[in-house]
Amino acid sequence: MKKFLLLFALLTITLTTSGFSCKLNPFASSDNQQLLQPVTLEYWTVDQSTDNLKELLSQWRSVHPNIIVNLKRFRAEEYEQKLLEGWAQNKGPDVYSLPNTWLRKYGKFITPMPGSIQLAFQEITKTLGKEDVVTTIKKVTLLSPAQISRNYLQAVTDDVVWGNKVYGLPISFDTLALFYNQKLLDAVGLPVPPATWTEVKEAVKKLTLLEAGNKIKQAGIALGTANNIPQAVNIAIALMIQNGVQMSADNGSVTFNQTVKTGDQTISPALDALNFYTDFADPLKETYSWNKDLATATDLFLQGKLAMFLGLASELANLKNRAPKLDIKVAPLPQIAGASTPLNVGQYWVETVSKQTKQPEAAWGLVWFLTQSPNVEKILAKTGQAAALRSLIDQQKRSDQDVSVFAEQSLTAKTWYRGVQPEQMEKIFLELITTLPQAANQQQLINQTTERLNQTLIEPK
Repeated sequence: MKKFLLLFALLTITLTTSGFSCKLNPFASSDNQQLLQPVTLEYWTVDQSTDNLKELLSQWRSVHPNIIVNLKRFRAEEYEQKLLEGWAQNKGPDVYSLPNTWLRKYGKFITPMPGSIQLAFQEITKTLGKEDVVTTIKKVTLLSPAQISRNYLQAVTDDVVWGNKVYGLPISFDTLALFYNQKLLDAVGLPVPPATWTEVKEAVKKLTLLEAGNKIKQAGIALGTANNIPQAVNIAIALMIQNGVQMSADNGSVTFNQTVKTGDQTISPALDALNFYTDFADPLKETYSWNKDLATATDLFLQGKLAMFLGLASELANLKNRAPKLDIKVAPLPQIAGASTPLNVGQYWVETVSKQTKQPEAAWGLVWFLTQSPNVEKILAKTGQAAALRSLIDQQKRSDQDVSVFAEQSLTAKTWYRGVQPEQMEKIFLELITTLPQAANQQQLINQTTERLNQTLIEPK
């Protein structure tokens, strides 16, 4: 009898690396039985394609057969409206992706990550030479804010942790890089791309070809305007940060209009950076290489009429697919000559869980699963993007692929909090770029712009 009881105990109680778990049986608790019930999670995204996630979701289902994941991908231009409609009708997703700049805007629609969750795991075990399918309930300990800081890039920690709560986890991390057409650089005797902004100015003089009436036949670089340069706001912010501008105060208020006293002079680092940017679209400047009447930077680059432009890793695969014969190369974002530390701007998507979900533990379990290092590696191998996890960065830096450039830059990249109205903030910033060259008092315009931007930090009434 004692031997029978001992054997029964061994078959019904197991210890796992995740903590205590038990083989379910007719005497299992009602809570455990509840965790075995069929669950369907709606997962909405823009950034991750179905192909990238298909293999992982199949792997998830093999371990959690009671949890079905319906993946739905939207176009970027429709995504926000679909989210708002879903939430209004209480038919939104359980798990969804958000740009890092939208996290605070939609914080009220997010269930923060708990300290731990419980999930049912299906495993195959061998007992006395026989294979059994065993279902166990495991406690999975998730990440604390302190662990987020240790495991992820600093820019990620700044975005996803507030109020000592974690509001999401990223799969990748993106930065600006210099995309260039090697053939066009070779044609003017430039064996390597420019590494500093001083070198950019010199390269542009060689690469820009003008026709009668200052018409641009070939553009050296896409800089200087707002609406036909996809990353105009990020580029302007990167230039400002590199020039020592404090974008925001500790309380989040916009402060990039601040000036610095140097002897008898008052210097505006933000104004200097923005004027440097807009000079590339000024026909009277020697760096003139772009204007508002040209097609988008992406289109001209693909047509072989633009030598260099600044883009994100997430754009690179599409560029190469659209123009497979174009000799597209990638170099780090140019820096100010003599800078001790390279600086860049980060942009990425965060996977998070809806406030409306009826299955928060299963939903956070899915986010946790997708953001584990081995699974992140599988996704990034297909997307060519850099990791947000520190543990993967060194490996990517050693790669001979383009991803090494983005991985190298990620450690010193910064993000800028754009308030609860990030789209409005971007619109105002684009207006600043457009109107600055003609402004009678440029510093006054920057002061007025910071006042307008500070209004976007407030929830609209």
